Amino acid sequence: MRRIILGALLLVGLTAFGVYHFYPEDQLEPSDEAVAGHLHNDLRAVATPDYLRDHVAQSLDADRPEDAEDYIALAALLGHTLPDDLLKRYEDTTSTSATAWRVTKQGVRGFFTGEVDDAASLAGSTLADFTVYGDLRDFAAQSTAYAKGQEVDEFVLGLSVMGLGISAATVTSGGATAPVKAGFSLVKTAKRTGKLTAGMEGVLRRAVTDGLDMPGLRRRLSALDWKSPGKAVDEVKGFAAGLDTSKLRGILGRFGAVVEKTSPSGAMRIMRHVDTAEELAKAERIAARFGKATPAIFQTLGKGAFKAFATITKLATEALWALVTGLLSAATFALTVLWPMLRRVRRAMA
Repeated sequence: MRRIILGALLLVGLTAFGVYHFYPEDQLEPSDEAVAGHLHNDLRAVATPDYLRDHVAQSLDADRPEDAEDYIALAALLGHTLPDDLLKRYEDTTSTSATAWRVTKQGVRGFFTGEVDDAASLAGSTLADFTVYGDLRDFAAQSTAYAKGQEVDEFVLGLSVMGLGISAATVTSGGATAPVKAGFSLVKTAKRTGKLTAGMEGVLRRAVTDGLDMPGLRRRLSALDWKSPGKAVDEVKGFAAGLDTSKLRGILGRFGAVVEKTSPSGAMRIMRHVDTAEELAKAERIAARFGKATPAIFQTLGKGAFKAFATITKLATEALWALVTGLLSAATFALTVLWPMLRRVRRAMA
């Protein structure tokens, strides 16, 4: 009998070790509903009606109606009512002819120069990036500096060349890679404006390095005949079409998904809080769940928005370990308490 109990105890111990260390990680992933519940609780502790009212007003004071829109969406998500006069002010700000002219002017500037300082110019720059023009604009700036012997950021240069390859894939796929292009535009703009975090830039740099032979690109650029710019561009486009952009496309696609659920300017605000590929995946899940309110969620909680995932995963692991330790305790009880009692009963009956 003792051997049976010892064997059972050993079996439970081995099972505990195996379950704890080899249990599939995806089985511990929190559901979207669970994450949403934790975020709701965290947001309600901070995003009070007064908090939301003040941030909408401050955004309008700073002539940033797109920020105000995000906070209005967050108020609706939490069931908070904003003052009618504040909502009227937002409507007036976003519907005047003066605003239409500003948006048009800034959008055109963003399209042709790639310079971004507000939502309108960002939208124009993004539109350009959906055409070959946007890729050529950025490549021309980097390649011209290279030809003049000026210092060139190889990450930006490599990104612009790989952008030409992604554009070719977008055309041949009939636009199926449009989210990738949206993410590509977001990353380029974030880099230009200093909003790309160091951690995320490192992730992207590795993806560019994996898909692009930089020494080979430098040799190709040195051999180009820039006296015939059309021919030179065609050669670069041919080179770019043969690049392996799969790893980079995977990352950019996630950024593009965030853009689609929010807006280019909203996604830019979210990017400030994303340092790793894992955080990007979590930000994508939050955006898919909360849509337009997502930028305000990150503006309110910062990287604390990711704690909902960590907390739930920790709880799931602890619950699993509690089950395992419970089995171990039961086996120990059987060995130390029940077995001696059984022996005494058997002796009494003998």
